[in-house]
Amino acid sequence: MLDRSQKELLDRVLNAQSIAVIGAGEVPGKVGYNIIESLLFSGYRGRIYPIHPRLQNVLGLKVYRSLRDLPEGADLAIVAVNQYATVEVLDDCAARGVLGVVCIAGGFRELGPRGEELEERLVERARKNGLILIGPNTLGFINPWAKINTTFYPMHLKEGSVGLISQSGGIGLTMVYRAFDEDLGLSKWIGCGNRSTLKFSDYLHYLACDPKTKVIGIFLEGTEDAKEMVELAKEIVKEKPIVVYKAGRSHRIDFATVTHTGSMAGSYRVYRDIFEEAGILMVDSIEELVAACKALALSPLPSGDGIGILTHTAGPSILVLDELLQRECRVPPWREETVRAVEEVLRGNPPTVIKNPLDVPGAGFDCVTYGKLAQKLLEDEGIGSLLCIFTHNRLWRFPSAELIDLSRHQPKPLLAYFVSPSEGVKEERRWLQSQGIPVYTDPHLASVGLFALHHRRQVLMEEEDEGQGPKFPDLKPYLQKALREGRRILTEVEGKALLSALGVSVPRWQEVNSEEEAVAAALKMGFPVVLKVLSPKIVHKTEVKGVHLNLSDPEQVRRAWREMMESVRPLDPYARATVQEMAPEGMEVIVGLTTDPHFGRVLMFGLGGVFAEVLEDVVFCLPPISPRKALRLMKRLKASQVLFGHRREDPMDVEALAELISLLSHLAVAYPEIVEMDLNPVVVYPRGLKVLDVRLRLSD
Repeated sequence: MLDRSQKELLDRVLNAQSIAVIGAGEVPGKVGYNIIESLLFSGYRGRIYPIHPRLQNVLGLKVYRSLRDLPEGADLAIVAVNQYATVEVLDDCAARGVLGVVCIAGGFRELGPRGEELEERLVERARKNGLILIGPNTLGFINPWAKINTTFYPMHLKEGSVGLISQSGGIGLTMVYRAFDEDLGLSKWIGCGNRSTLKFSDYLHYLACDPKTKVIGIFLEGTEDAKEMVELAKEIVKEKPIVVYKAGRSHRIDFATVTHTGSMAGSYRVYRDIFEEAGILMVDSIEELVAACKALALSPLPSGDGIGILTHTAGPSILVLDELLQRECRVPPWREETVRAVEEVLRGNPPTVIKNPLDVPGAGFDCVTYGKLAQKLLEDEGIGSLLCIFTHNRLWRFPSAELIDLSRHQPKPLLAYFVSPSEGVKEERRWLQSQGIPVYTDPHLASVGLFALHHRRQVLMEEEDEGQGPKFPDLKPYLQKALREGRRILTEVEGKALLSALGVSVPRWQEVNSEEEAVAAALKMGFPVVLKVLSPKIVHKTEVKGVHLNLSDPEQVRRAWREMMESVRPLDPYARATVQEMAPEGMEVIVGLTTDPHFGRVLMFGLGGVFAEVLEDVVFCLPPISPRKALRLMKRLKASQVLFGHRREDPMDVEALAELISLLSHLAVAYPEIVEMDLNPVVVYPRGLKVLDVRLRLSD
């Protein structure tokens, strides 16, 4: 994260009063020429110093042979030369008082070891000279408020309150052009490229502190500071919403992202779950990102969780309703007083079924009537926001005036979905959005905008986690025995003893060394029982016939012992076993701790069996979490209803499960030497649970 002086320095660079363009050119279409054209075309009011050893002028500007020839130091240098010359020019920049550089060239770590070495030299020089370095392998940045465009794509952009960060230049331009099409103003656009000295979290921190930025949108491939970024985001979302579009759903995408910006995409599922837990809104396309940012930048927040829909054409409202319900939004029926008020406006002409969405064909074509209906719906206390759907027709006008009048006299957000070609609503969009009413021409994106507002409301309503985590007994003795014996993996008995010390319910067990001891233990414990191999050398017991379930008499115990020892003794001549009580059937789940290359230690939870193995119905979060957040984590499973009660099935004891997940998350923090933990299965009942097997691995 940036300290105060770094943040102030970056702000001076992004609002540069003077800019040197190193590698300026005179050939239209070439990078060095286009950058100067971009600055002039955007209306930049500062001083521009093109630099080239042989040229005299470019686009009416005097050209200087080198940085040493400038009449003053420049706040910013845009370096548009090849990667080798880029490294060499940084010392000259510092000597001439340049504060920061945008390094356009690629050819650094995204190309492998030789590029990595070159980038290390670039970073070393930037840090030695105290330079802000944006890039390399970047288009730079755009600041519409300061009329600065350092890219080689000349364009005009509207000033606004949405700050965008992109790891990709091409996707960054897609974001910018989409915002342009939607008449959405930007505060900043930053292409961070390879992030050599400034990390994603640094740019995020800057926009969080930027008074011009109200909403932050991010396109992310992968990042090396993912954990730092998400911890920072948790604080930022208390003040500003963050919307993220993350690439990398395919397991084969890492190679492409490494060769693009030098970083691996990482597990999409881990990123998504952890970002969502932090309060970040995750979206699935650039169009969704812009749609969400537009609603968040222009609209007030809903006064409640109910969504109302007004239309004069049923189909679009059905699609919007379907999407909202899939996102678990609430679209409640109108209250009785609202129904009566609508009936009074319509007076039975035409006959209308008054429900939500409210479809009023015929009468709804009249803008005055449409406006009166919208007013009555907004007065419904069960509705926190209203979506107004209207179709384009050259023979009638849009109800824009009526909607603007309503927005001025009541606090609830109004969103407009106009069924129209984009060009057909160009002027209406500009007018309505200037008055705080986002306009959409697509049912999906309209639902995204509505959901973004309600997601933001929910994030702000979230309470801080209550209190401190649990106080643990001294668990070092349970870990030290394995370490003294040179082992990093605890046996099942050691793991269950540790869990028992924490008050976690596990089956009764007894260690046995022979067939006769196994039979005696089973008789004492009572049938049915389970026989499991006990060996520090055997981790995956089922793969070597090391688990025998539901043994119901002494003879079955004897046969199981002989079969098991015949299989495991070649692997460990000293292998023993445990006899355990056979737990009743229940709902099987998995709770685990793993180490992610981007986030470090990550807690995982999922339903057992086919849900986890085939459907990959698992969720992730960073430890620690409270029981309340653990309950919310469980609800993110696709098949969560089987835990919380489905149809006539009784719900499982989700409170006990939430306590277990929270306990293990705090254990992971209190004992960082535990780097991997696998409780599989955990059997949950309508009352209580039992951990049937456990595996813990310690750090090297």
